[in-house]
Amino acid sequence: MITLMSWGFKYGKPESNFLFDVSYLVNPWRNLELRDAPRDKIIEFMHQQEGFTELVNAMADLIAIYEKLWSNDNLVFAFCCSAGEYRSPVVVEAVSDILKARGIRCEVSHGKNSKI
Repeated sequence: MITLMSWGFKYGKPESNFLFDVSYLVNPWRNLELRDAPRDKIIEFMHQQEGFTELVNAMADLIAIYEKLWSNDNLVFAFCCSAGEYRSPVVVEAVSDILKARGIRCEVSHGKNSKI
């Protein structure tokens, strides 16, 4: 089973097999207009960032390889940013959508501070 987890580094290191740092993506929180924006506006902002689509496609490709090779194992992939509110949850949801479209079963787990 594949689990995709969003996490904030300020809470320490998550319990996972793999950890991906996505904190280099532009943080919507730094944009005052987006701090309290609806979920769809934040997701749109993240998807429009340069490199976002390539990143989530590459991550989905990598995870698909692990799933193929070790389909009977429980593998946890943590995607982390500073607080786990915006960037990592959006990346997790996007990777999950790609995997599910490919017929790969996965669970999503968001940290307690997720705004998505």
